Amino acid sequence: PVMEKYNSHPVIEYMEIAGYAGMEDFPVEQPELNQIRKNFDVIDLNQMKATAVPAEIVAAVPIDEKFQGMTYLPRKIRLPKDAEPMVLPEKTVCRYHIDINRHMNNSKYLQLAEECLPDDYKYSTVRIEYRTAAKYGDIMIPHRYSCDDGIEIISMQAADGDVFANIEFRC
Repeated sequence: PVMEKYNSHPVIEYMEIAGYAGMEDFPVEQPELNQIRKNFDVIDLNQMKATAVPAEIVAAVPIDEKFQGMTYLPRKIRLPKDAEPMVLPEKTVCRYHIDINRHMNNSKYLQLAEECLPDDYKYSTVRIEYRTAAKYGDIMIPHRYSCDDGIEIISMQAADGDVFANIEFRC
């Protein structure tokens, strides 16, 4: 969706593969978006859990140099411990949010989180940490953390506090 929005031609460059996770970078041809980073996990579809990347795949994938000038942030998004979030109106996962895997498409988390930002907030960087797949009919309660450094974090949570995804926006 971001690629379609910016009408770019992505070239995937694999930066790291370790254990069951990896990182890909997508350079884009837009001045306001010079790069997109995607973390991925390898899932064993028979057991429906994360699994190690097979050694023959790791050996076959060329690992590229990291991009110069890009800030590499941690994979996990830490919620501020000393800040009380603003709890926003709940969002229901609709049919049009669902992808072929029967859970909410990754792009929809971003769209729903953008609706939770202050009206005048402009961001240049976004990170998404997926935790639990949201399914049709799930209720997500957005918790917005406004940090002193201009960072906004939207934590999409279930009523019991389980996190579907944390989305971090930076100016």
